[in-house]
Amino acid sequence: LARTINTRSGAVQGRHASAADRPKVLILSNQAARPFINDDGVITSDLVRRAGGINAATELGVRQTMPVSTEHVVKADPDAILLVDVTGKGMGSYESILNNPAVKNLDAVKNDRVRLFPAAEVYGGGLGLLDGLDKVGSWLHP
Repeated sequence: LARTINTRSGAVQGRHASAADRPKVLILSNQAARPFINDDGVITSDLVRRAGGINAATELGVRQTMPVSTEHVVKADPDAILLVDVTGKGMGSYESILNNPAVKNLDAVKNDRVRLFPAAEVYGGGLGLLDGLDKVGSWLHP
């Protein structure tokens, strides 16, 4: 299993390692009753890095996963927004943030660079993460 993970992870990294564009990705999760901004310590941040992006929360100085505010999202001004569906409630969990006029005006939203991923692909463990890594890489670098 470890060999399979390393091989597939290396293949994805290899495809995107030379990408000149390393998009700034804001990672949000719906792990509670409201959206949370995810710090650099979550596994999703590692997937984003391996797929050729960077976690926008790092530039904001976010050191722990915490409730996200509209101000966080606007200040981050991400190139893309990755939404993690931990609870199974889908996009509805993020309406309070994404429907804010200031957030709607961000390039990531206007350019349709917002994507919802199931937690099993980007937040959990095991082989689902490998599929998630492939999908994140393809999304960030179409």
